[in-house]
Amino acid sequence: MLERYKNTGAAKPYLIFALTDETYSVVCSGDAPEGVDQSRYFFWVSLLDQFYWVVGCVAGALLGSVLPFDTTGIDFSMTALFLVVMTEQWKASGDHTPALVGLGVSLVCLLIFGSSNFLIPSMLGITAALTLLRKVTGRDGADPVFAVRRFRRRPPHAEICGVPGRGAALRHHGDARRLLPARR
Repeated sequence: MLERYKNTGAAKPYLIFALTDETYSVVCSGDAPEGVDQSRYFFWVSLLDQFYWVVGCVAGALLGSVLPFDTTGIDFSMTALFLVVMTEQWKASGDHTPALVGLGVSLVCLLIFGSSNFLIPSMLGITAALTLLRKVTGRDGADPVFAVRRFRRRPPHAEICGVPGRGAALRHHGDARRLLPARR
């Protein structure tokens, strides 16, 4: 990403500030259209993404207080999202120690602090436990055998902007390989 923003001049701090998932995806999915200055392209993509974000939030805040809307059941959506992400990571990882430590510490904190006060102690406990585990075992948590197996199975478009795994963004947002410059 730093390479992309290398020659953007005075706009660089704003480009870094305005970097979101959506902006990252557009900036990494290809080069600026032919005849368009790349730094201006990055600036306008960032500015428009931020503008859409702010307008959407303001509209949601204004309309949300006026329009009646039953939100029953929506509170579970973040829990469901978390479970899907955790399940995918569990299936993809060869080492389940961090997940099991997180689950164990969270359950202990839930029993000690109760359901309304366990989140912050859980996060602190998980951080402390994983840091201690890393120092005791001398491992950084990566499974090198798994990493090699996973790398061999990765499709050629899975690495975008030098970041492994951005192929998931392509699968989520559609196949953008046609936008990428040809590999040399």
